Amino acid sequence: MKDGDRENTMDKTLGRLEKNSAEVIVFNLVTWKGHQYIDIRIWLKGESDDEIPETPTKKGLRFSLELLPEFIETLQRIDAGLDLADEETTEEADIQKSGKDRKADIHTL
Repeated sequence: MKDGDRENTMDKTLGRLEKNSAEVIVFNLVTWKGHQYIDIRIWLKGESDDEIPETPTKKGLRFSLELLPEFIETLQRIDAGLDLADEETTEEADIQKSGKDRKADIHTL
């Protein structure tokens, strides 16, 4: 980021998720040139002695604050779909297991 860009940017950290021992996912509200954006980005953790600060990577996305409700709605649909997928996987496993049991019964006759 150029120094001129930094002057036009104001970040407010909204949340953080630890991805692994070296990375953290940071959720920021960013104001740039008078417009607000949500920035979700992977940051490299700094050293434990705090001499080296966390640094952002290119891995992430930024979108207009206006899209936040639709973004949340999409995540909720994904979450609901994953719940359904878990249920279907369990049902499929039960069906496969019962099918294997029947095959075992047939072979033992």
